[in-house]
Amino acid sequence: MITHDLIITTYNSYKYLKNIYYFINQNKSIYKNIICVDDHSDYNFFLKLKDKLKEFEDVKILRNKYNLGPSGSRNEGIKFSSSEYITFHDPDDHVFKSRGIYIKKIISEYKPNVLFHDFTLLDLPNKIKFSNKLEIHNGFLYLFKSIYVTPAFTCKREILLNEGCYNSKLRYAEDLDLYIRLKNKYKFFFIKEKLVKITNRK
Repeated sequence: MITHDLIITTYNSYKYLKNIYYFINQNKSIYKNIICVDDHSDYNFFLKLKDKLKEFEDVKILRNKYNLGPSGSRNEGIKFSSSEYITFHDPDDHVFKSRGIYIKKIISEYKPNVLFHDFTLLDLPNKIKFSNKLEIHNGFLYLFKSIYVTPAFTCKREILLNEGCYNSKLRYAEDLDLYIRLKNKYKFFFIKEKLVKITNRK
């Protein structure tokens, strides 16, 4: 059976504590491990995070000794993980309850090296109609707007480790840097379904 972990990163995410709780509560049975990496937030936030998630005994909560930024935090989660696949999540993202099940179905059936799905900045509809809208991206699609975003990214853990994970020296565009490196070697599978609503970060 293919194993699948999810990595959530936090940094003083006070306003998203409820969002993290509800997301984990909905998804705890889908993943082998949910790994929450706190990027050396205020200790008060870290205590609130631990208290909020205390009922989830299987959730692994890590705290960086120093502020490492999103790249370093995700890398800590990748190194801690032991599953074949990893999906990423940010505290302010909103996803379909069934997204994890859909991704697990795709990775079990197709065993892609790198998988993305579509996303939206608008309100999601109440229901999703599952389909086989799956395509392979042989060319790299980046112009004015990225169709590849972190909360829509799933990858084999072994590939991430082999490619050096995220560049910890980058605090911005670290995802673009990783995707370019991956695209030089691997095909990107892309699910043409909007499975996550991301916050428009300006």
